[in-house]
Amino acid sequence: MKASGQNDNRVNEILKQLDRYLGGDFSASLKTSDESDEINEISKAINALGKKLNQNTLEAKEKEGRINALLE
Repeated sequence: MKASGQNDNRVNEILKQLDRYLGGDFSASLKTSDESDEINEISKAINALGKKLNQNTLEAKEKEGRINALLE
């Protein structure tokens, strides 16, 4: 899916980032600035979401490791 208008690049970067999240890759972040436009605010929110997803994934893997250790 491609975006149209002057914000094409930023919207396309958001779409790529969301695809990475769907693949389980939470390592990258979107570029943000001090601008207060909607796309920048969406990018900041997506970055916060990625950090939280990464944290939850790491915690789940840690708990899984502890459970597996108990079962051995």
